[in-house]
Amino acid sequence: MSANITITSAPCCWGVDDVKNPHLPDWRHVLDEAARAGFGGLELGPYGYMPLDIGVVADALAERRLAIVAGTIFDDLASSSNRANLLRQTDEICGLITQLPKPRTHEGQRYAAPYLTVMDWGHDERDYAAGHSDQAPRLDAAAWDQMMETIRAIAEEFHIAGGFTETVESLRAVREISNAALVCKRGARGAVAFPGAIPDDLDAGETGPGFAIEVFNVLGAGDGFISGLLKGWLDGEDWPTTLKLANACGAFAVSRHGCTPAYPSWEELQFFLKRGIVRKDLRNDAELEQIHWSTNRRRDWRTMHVFAFDHRAQLEQMEGASPEAIGAFKMLCLQVARRVQAGRSGYGIPCDGRFGGDALHAAAGSGLWIGRPVEWPGSRPLTIEPALGLDFGGLAEWPRDYVVKALCYCHPDDDAAMWADQLETVERLFQAARRNRLEFLLEVIPSKVGPVDGLTPVTIIQRFYAAGVYPDWWKLEPFASEAAW
Repeated sequence: MSANITITSAPCCWGVDDVKNPHLPDWRHVLDEAARAGFGGLELGPYGYMPLDIGVVADALAERRLAIVAGTIFDDLASSSNRANLLRQTDEICGLITQLPKPRTHEGQRYAAPYLTVMDWGHDERDYAAGHSDQAPRLDAAAWDQMMETIRAIAEEFHIAGGFTETVESLRAVREISNAALVCKRGARGAVAFPGAIPDDLDAGETGPGFAIEVFNVLGAGDGFISGLLKGWLDGEDWPTTLKLANACGAFAVSRHGCTPAYPSWEELQFFLKRGIVRKDLRNDAELEQIHWSTNRRRDWRTMHVFAFDHRAQLEQMEGASPEAIGAFKMLCLQVARRVQAGRSGYGIPCDGRFGGDALHAAAGSGLWIGRPVEWPGSRPLTIEPALGLDFGGLAEWPRDYVVKALCYCHPDDDAAMWADQLETVERLFQAARRNRLEFLLEVIPSKVGPVDGLTPVTIIQRFYAAGVYPDWWKLEPFASEAAW
């Protein structure tokens, strides 16, 4: 064997084609046998066969002295409806193989590995005729054009613009007709800017760091990147800083769900850049998610005028009370609140759903702040209204402008069992509210439980924060001193 050649293989040699096949060999078994056979490397296999975790794959390859020489798109290229899926696969595959240890480059090798292999697959009619060109059905003109458009979309943007398969050559071709600054995105490797002449090596441009996060959803990654880039550029930042902002915004987009809602606020972005990555799945970084939530609020409630009529037990105990009479009274209360509000912001009502359902429905969308209580009146330890369900699934039916309001009778001197019970309920309720994109208000009344001083509410607040409960709103008994505030 010539020393100027590395012989490699591919998982398809082990029968790996359709990742849905439950009988495929484990990917680590394939690596073991490839190493024992003396191969120098492998192609990645079809999307979904090997994990996309850079650390896991890199360690497995290093242990066996192997390298990944190419990634593979092995999917339906002819259907335009599959294009978004293919572009997601491309981003994730390239994001992995470009971060793995590089395969050896031999003298005379024009293009350094890794490569991306693109193959059409997934059409029964054509698959059955594979190898028999005289029998294989042909794509019509429209399907052929769709496939070519998909392949072009998979290619790097500069390769399309410049007309070359080499990125540097494509950049130079664009530079010949434009003096604009050119920015080349490189996935997890960050991005590089070329305000002037194009060098021989991409790394010689002005670079900004990439962020090695988990790719969860590629929708909106480009828009996130350009938003960060424009922020830095319009603020007059240098290119490394501008690209850092751009790469970070793109990282947020791909590691969360929902495209635009995933983009960070300026406060959140600054926190992330200062603190760094704690966990690669940013959407599960509790500290980061709290900052994201709290700095992207839809309304400004700095000044509040609130008329509370969410009382239940007190009204039930009144002589002659009935559900119908209480409901009518709450509708009257809403009419008064709306008249005082007069369309202005900064006005709100707490109203329950058990007796005040009609008032709640009428208030939705009115511009009022609306707090809806969920605790069973007077319960200690905290118990939730049965209508919400054991899993608090009833919150899924609530309008977005409702605030989940819970009253908890607790005290710093409560025993461990009481604190554990109440914290468990509040934590579940808080998480359910967040899951349904609802704000959460926690009211605590320690004076009903035991003696209090100026720091009693502060101690309770710290206890809930330590448990990971961050209410959007607190309702507290009056503080007795400036020190408590």
